Amino acid sequence: MENKMRRNLKALFAALFILCLCSLSLFPKVNRFEKMITKGGNLHKKGEYEEALQLFRSALSLSLSLRSRLQCYYKLGVLAWNTGAMQKAESFYEKGFVLSCAENNDKFAEKFKCALTVIHNYNQAKEERNNSHLETSVEYFTAAAFFSEKVNNPELKIKCLRQLSISYLYMNEFNIFLNLNKKCLYLSEMLNHSKEKCRCLINLGGYYDLYNQYTLALGKYFEALKIAENKDYFSEKSSCYLNISTIYLNLNMYEKAYAYLEEAYKIDRKSGNEEFIAQDLNNLGLIKKNLYKRNKNERLFIDSFRNFYEGLQLAEKHQWRKLKIKFMNNMGRLFCEKREYKKALLYFQRGLEEFSENSDLNSEVMLNINIGFSYLELERPRSAIDHFRYALSAGQRLGVHHVLWEVYYGIGRYYEQQEKIEEAIQWYEKSAQTIEKIKKHISLDIHQAGYLSEKMKVYESLLNLYFSYYQETGTDLFIDKMFLIAEQAKSNTLIENLQGFHTHVFNNLPAELMSPKSDLEMKMSSVLTKLSNIQMDENERNRLSKKFDRLEEEYMVLLSDIERQYPRIAQIMAPEIKEIQDIQKYLRRTHSSIIEYFLGNKTSYVFLITPQKKAVFTLGSKKDLDNNLKGILKYLTKPAYRPSITAKALRRLSHELLPFPLQMTGLNKNLIIVADGQLFYFPFDVLMNKKNGAYLMDDFQISYMPSATALFHLSSEEKKSSDFNLLFFGSPDYTSFTDTAQAVNPGDTVFRLYEEEGYSVSPLPYARNEVNEISNLFPAERTAVFLGADASEENIKNLSLSHFDCLHFACHGLITRNPFRSALILSPETDSEEDGFLQGREIFDLKLDADLVVLSACQSGKGLITKGEGLLGISRVFFYSGARSVISTLWDINDKSTALFMRNFYGFLKEGQSKAAALRKAKMEMREKYIHPFYWAPYILTGDGFGVPSSKDSFL
Repeated sequence: MENKMRRNLKALFAALFILCLCSLSLFPKVNRFEKMITKGGNLHKKGEYEEALQLFRSALSLSLSLRSRLQCYYKLGVLAWNTGAMQKAESFYEKGFVLSCAENNDKFAEKFKCALTVIHNYNQAKEERNNSHLETSVEYFTAAAFFSEKVNNPELKIKCLRQLSISYLYMNEFNIFLNLNKKCLYLSEMLNHSKEKCRCLINLGGYYDLYNQYTLALGKYFEALKIAENKDYFSEKSSCYLNISTIYLNLNMYEKAYAYLEEAYKIDRKSGNEEFIAQDLNNLGLIKKNLYKRNKNERLFIDSFRNFYEGLQLAEKHQWRKLKIKFMNNMGRLFCEKREYKKALLYFQRGLEEFSENSDLNSEVMLNINIGFSYLELERPRSAIDHFRYALSAGQRLGVHHVLWEVYYGIGRYYEQQEKIEEAIQWYEKSAQTIEKIKKHISLDIHQAGYLSEKMKVYESLLNLYFSYYQETGTDLFIDKMFLIAEQAKSNTLIENLQGFHTHVFNNLPAELMSPKSDLEMKMSSVLTKLSNIQMDENERNRLSKKFDRLEEEYMVLLSDIERQYPRIAQIMAPEIKEIQDIQKYLRRTHSSIIEYFLGNKTSYVFLITPQKKAVFTLGSKKDLDNNLKGILKYLTKPAYRPSITAKALRRLSHELLPFPLQMTGLNKNLIIVADGQLFYFPFDVLMNKKNGAYLMDDFQISYMPSATALFHLSSEEKKSSDFNLLFFGSPDYTSFTDTAQAVNPGDTVFRLYEEEGYSVSPLPYARNEVNEISNLFPAERTAVFLGADASEENIKNLSLSHFDCLHFACHGLITRNPFRSALILSPETDSEEDGFLQGREIFDLKLDADLVVLSACQSGKGLITKGEGLLGISRVFFYSGARSVISTLWDINDKSTALFMRNFYGFLKEGQSKAAALRKAKMEMREKYIHPFYWAPYILTGDGFGVPSSKDSFL
């Protein structure tokens, strides 16, 4: 008995020992499982789904309990869903469902069943949409979203809602599409789901693009592109590049459109995605079509047609109906540019035949508009109006302005052909009003200018009809209407920005709005630093140069986004176009008169507004005026031409630009010119009085304004005081730009970018004398002088500029087609992050309260001339930063004669003369020494010309 008990005890101890050993062997396994689950969960939260998926796979093989296995299957299903592996997700959920049912775990069985129902409804919804059963597709996606909500799984829900939004988009339910994507964007940010966030941003960009909110759309696309590039999302990168290209196409900015399209095409060729390739070909064809429209190069026509044809073949191969319609529409538009309207109609009609019940309504509207215009050209007005009316009805259902303005314009043209002038005016006015609504959503002036370039025909048509009424009736009311239209067609974005920036509301913006701006500035500096490596491979240099260009674009879009997000700015950004009565009140107060120009393709107009009178006169076409100006400017900018030859040409031009006797007009001595087109490059001082042959400046003090409405935002009260604070930056040290032996600094890097555009920098030996002589005219306690190496970018950025009434720059200027890339060249510093180029975007950030900025630099008054926004140059950016007037130059100037000119100008200014009067007298003095206008005519004053610099307390 005792032996038996001993044997039992031994057996018991042995069993316990074995059990302990087994338990000890399981501890490492359990430990590894828990570590994998924890690490996988953290990766999941960070949005690293692929890595998390691998860890949960490994954890599944280590799981010991039923619950842990079920949890792994559920996690694996979610992670596979997030990576887009739908079949794998379904497989994991099915295995989990089978296991939970076998083990009678009802709670998990229900979760797996709901997840499988989500996938089933999701797949069925996509199939229904592919078969054009959009309403059924919506029902299935809605059901999928419901079951994902039932199991409280936002990761399943987000994809269902985003796909649901696409179905609503195809049904032309754009507001539902917008709201669903906003909801998805919130969920994606909450879940750290970068791919879904990227796709939602692309969708939101598409919505804003549809409603012509191009600047806002670009912001969304750029934000999505950052994510796609960071995560290397192949198709999303392509989509962003293509969509950005499309927006620049709509803004008629073809170089930028092509640059982004090129990036999309590289990706799509590499991936072999034929649908994306077809879309690339469509945009490429559109770029060439629009360039053909501009210069009628037959090669461009052939290339454009080839691109459309190749894309159409791909669309027909895969039966992509929407793309087929796009290609047929664009091929028709191409033949319209060649005035082959019968051929165009064949393509338009083929496009209409492709439409079904659920087709793209936007494309259908555009086809009917294009058919309408073709019939007008073929003198079939009844057919034209039928298509316009259909497009109007469908366009109003769509509610998007980018089709309605053109419908209204087409109907206006129909009524004008029928000689029903009142009806034509009504429809043209509707078209102009719609364009104005679109303009309000385009924040950047360079974007607005691009958008308006193809729409000025609406304003011109209205002006022509109003003028015909004025000729018939002699009623001044039509002059008022014409003037209002001319003002609407001018610098609205400038006025909006002046209203905002003169209140300095950007000074105290919250950090969350300003930190992205600082980040972009740091990135731009970083790229410039990398570009300073002279050993860099040429391909890498080109890549970084493109990156710098894009960062600049993102920077400009960000500024407009800050404007949109900050309520105080939004409240003041509502420009009111001033009527003639308001303008005349201002003219009476300032003893001034206005001559304002509007250059049209067929007929141009000049408005004469005095405190008591108003009149309008016709001029020749814009093309004829431009040709005449080109010849005159050649004479003015070359002192080798004899003054007698120049005078003869000027008399002829004066007769054309001033079609009224100056003595009979009652013009005041203070004359304000509002130019248009190439007239921005012309100094009106040199026009001649037909009666006595005197220059216009002999009788008038001339200043310039971007528009008459801008008078109310740039003017200051006249103060008779010579006590004002002056800041001088002059004679910068350009040694590093010309001495190849010196070390490379950021300034050299930027200089290379400008050299590629044909610019060069040389010393300015007389600039130091210029600054010293001017500054000596004023008390030392009221001047601050920075010369040579001290005339640096870092110094001007560190000064409290709002203390100065006048800023003077005697340096080189570089003027490009992009006003934000244009720059004043100051002294570069080797040990500084600053490059010496005070670019437009940096001037934009300066906080001025200056009555006058003088840019004693070559061609500082030039820039990009645009229809609708006028001259986009460096002077304009100084207005944004708080200047009320800018003196600049129209052509290359001699620094020796400039020093003399500026000394005389400031001398008269010190006497208490107004800015315009001081400038006029300085020109008269210069004429005594140099007869040819080359030496004295290039200096122009834009902005408030009839006040004197206001006085502030001494700053020292």
